[in-house]
Amino acid sequence: MLFRSLLLLSCLPFTSALSTGAVGCEGDKAAVSGLHTTQGTVLTGPLSQDNIEVSINGVALQPGVPFDITLGVDYKWRLETKGTFFRGFLVRLGRGDGNVDTRTSLETRSSTAQVSMTYCVEAYLVGGVTHNSNALKNVEEGDLRVHLPSQNMPLDVTVVIQNRNGYSIYYYSQFTLNANPPPPPTSVPSTNATQAGTATYLPYDINTTSNATFSPTIQPPVYTQPPTSIPVPVSPTPTISPPTTAVVPVTEAPTAGPTAAPKIEILFLRFPTCSLETPCTNCEGGRYKLVYS
Repeated sequence: MLFRSLLLLSCLPFTSALSTGAVGCEGDKAAVSGLHTTQGTVLTGPLSQDNIEVSINGVALQPGVPFDITLGVDYKWRLETKGTFFRGFLVRLGRGDGNVDTRTSLETRSSTAQVSMTYCVEAYLVGGVTHNSNALKNVEEGDLRVHLPSQNMPLDVTVVIQNRNGYSIYYYSQFTLNANPPPPPTSVPSTNATQAGTATYLPYDINTTSNATFSPTIQPPVYTQPPTSIPVPVSPTPTISPPTTAVVPVTEAPTAGPTAAPKIEILFLRFPTCSLETPCTNCEGGRYKLVYS
């Protein structure tokens, strides 16, 4: 009698989905077999056929459109049906071109799901999350993090709606993730002057006479009586008229040659109360112009 019972059980079709989780974790295909494929009526197709959406950080994934993630960053994955409820599911993250370890890349936040330790983590060395009961549900979610770079990482998602009473309804889609290193930090250009020389900030709205040369007119010495010794000349009087606005003289070094006249640059400030000691930012919002010496 016991032998006949064991023989009968051995003849039952194998099923890859139980109420305690998926019993298969092979990649590039739906995680179903047995009764799921031999029921009298089998309905299947991509997830979108039954309004099932998989998203990462709120962005819906599309088959054939790679989704970029950054190494070491926590993302939130979400599986949601917009219409019907489902009973079983499997989310599986493959190793990709880099053949990286994904066993700890998928976690769950749900009380109706679990990490697929036996069939994904241990059997295939990949990350996987599956159901832990056949209770009706319409949302599952968890965390995603990848630690090593890899391109074309397959994210296989299988959702089982029903597998009883002669009906098998399940849906499957594969998505692609690219795990990339974080971008290098961008350098922020300095706001200070970096050219050679000493930078001096002066008011922008000014009239500048650059390298203006003033040659004072020297009058001949005047003597009150015939000189009895070396004549002493009277100090020359320059013919330069005083400016009508505030003046900040900037004296440059004389050019080479014994007869070179000094170069004086007169800067007429727009705001008379401004000076080099009182920047124009404190005087009616004057703007600055960069002058090198």
